[in-house]
Amino acid sequence: MKREATDTLDLQNRLALRVPEAARCLGLSERHLRQILPRVPHFRAGGCVLLPVKALEAWLSTQAKTEAGKLDQAVKEVLEGLKVEPRRP
Repeated sequence: MKREATDTLDLQNRLALRVPEAARCLGLSERHLRQILPRVPHFRAGGCVLLPVKALEAWLSTQAKTEAGKLDQAVKEVLEGLKVEPRRP
């Protein structure tokens, strides 16, 4: 039985998600999630790929902090490049 897009997942009671469920939770296509899967915490149980909910939450938090740090550094570099030496009379 295929789930409707409007179905919600109760992450409070789930230990792990399958790829289609995780993709839906992340707002990604299943194809895109499979492409980045080597960088995402997961394991294989038999023929099933599972993404542990807590590990996925921690990974997302780390990714967000890393990206924010990159953005902060880029902004700093741009602002430093805009600094103009004061004119001397």
